[in-house]
Amino acid sequence: MKIMELKFNNQKPLILDGGMGQTLLKQGMICQGTLWSATALLDSSLHQMVINAHQEFMNAGAKVITTNNFTVRKLRFSENNILDKFEEAMHSAGRLAKKAKQENAIYKDVLIAGSVPTRNQTYMANFELSKEDVFNEFQLTGNILSEYVDIFYLDVLTSTEEIEIALKALSHLDKKILIGVHVKKNGLLADGNSIKSLQSIIDQNNIFGLIVACTDQPVVLNVIEQAQSLGVPFGFKVNAFANIPDGWKINPGSNPIDSLGVNKNFNDENFISFAEKCRNEGASILGGCCEVLPSHIKALTEFYKN
Repeated sequence: MKIMELKFNNQKPLILDGGMGQTLLKQGMICQGTLWSATALLDSSLHQMVINAHQEFMNAGAKVITTNNFTVRKLRFSENNILDKFEEAMHSAGRLAKKAKQENAIYKDVLIAGSVPTRNQTYMANFELSKEDVFNEFQLTGNILSEYVDIFYLDVLTSTEEIEIALKALSHLDKKILIGVHVKKNGLLADGNSIKSLQSIIDQNNIFGLIVACTDQPVVLNVIEQAQSLGVPFGFKVNAFANIPDGWKINPGSNPIDSLGVNKNFNDENFISFAEKCRNEGASILGGCCEVLPSHIKALTEFYKN
């Protein structure tokens, strides 16, 4: 699928994939340390799981899959004493997504989005690295993934400053960028800025669209008018956690739901009803994040098939 051929708004929505981590767990992956889904990149015996997970989402109808490197960050790899494996894991994420797509001609129209995750702790705005190091890591991520992907996805970024740094770091690669911004329950980014503060950033860059990423449904509905006002295709990658408390960090070897819980009301019907509310506000990019499985994406695809 050529990127410029994508139709938004009054056409069928663009369906994204869901959460890779939980999908991999259901295949038998056991998390190591704080690596979460990156565990499957570092053990070649688990690579087929990654391919299978991507294909499950494509079989469910996703037209965009995301490379499995959300936790391939130098902060995480340093705390797990495997910093020397960073580039290897990044290449594996890109290569496995591309292999998954190439194994069957029915996937030819699927786009691969290269995950460019936050360089901070997940859901937090404060930098633990220098801004120069953040820029360099974003750029290295982009340089490695570029040969495998069609677009870049800023994966759950939490501050306007980090988004600006990422866009600058990727600008030489001439690929469209989907911004995935995490918003807190108060309707603001973790740095205290609103989604509307991204307007000038969007106007000055090669933006594919903007989605509210890894937040719950009420938060998305609270800010959807702001997202609509930015003048680019917009939507969501919603999670199905029960609650994300401020300052949360993953515990080594654990599944995030051990501490974040699961939204017991989340099911196919709930997901479709929420998507329709967003569609009524003009949303055209629909997908899932943590706890959203291929079965949920399939239900969404089936609903919008006709």
